[in-house]
Amino acid sequence: MLIRILLILLASITGASANQLKDFQTDYCTFFPEGTLRNPGLWQQCCFDHDLRYWFGGTKNDRLKADLKLRQCVEKKAGSFMGHMMFFGIRAGRFSPLKHQYKWSWGWDKKRAGELTAEEKAVINQRLKGLSLDPAYLLQFKAFYGL
Repeated sequence: MLIRILLILLASITGASANQLKDFQTDYCTFFPEGTLRNPGLWQQCCFDHDLRYWFGGTKNDRLKADLKLRQCVEKKAGSFMGHMMFFGIRAGRFSPLKHQYKWSWGWDKKRAGELTAEEKAVINQRLKGLSLDPAYLLQFKAFYGL
């Protein structure tokens, strides 16, 4: 019992119990092209936005919202067919036995699910500031996802 209490105290002092957010990384359109042969980066920004959201995650509804936003973005750039292909690929990919490191909420050190806490949102906002993103894009991104 005494050892357990000491371990809990040590973890709280060192911050080991806090869930840390890893550095953001993107591979853009995982397992999917980022554009056409004529325009190789046509919807790359759509995938960047999607990867950014998958980095910190949230609820199942947040995930659906991110996936729908990806579809809409790709539809605007390349048409309905490509947008739907991307959307259905993302949704079906959850059930694949092959897992990729950039799954939902991949950025947190510890597995998390559900609503983002105020503390997590503060960490996310701080980390977003450090990414040198276009201010207009960042404002739009944060507004869309309620940050």
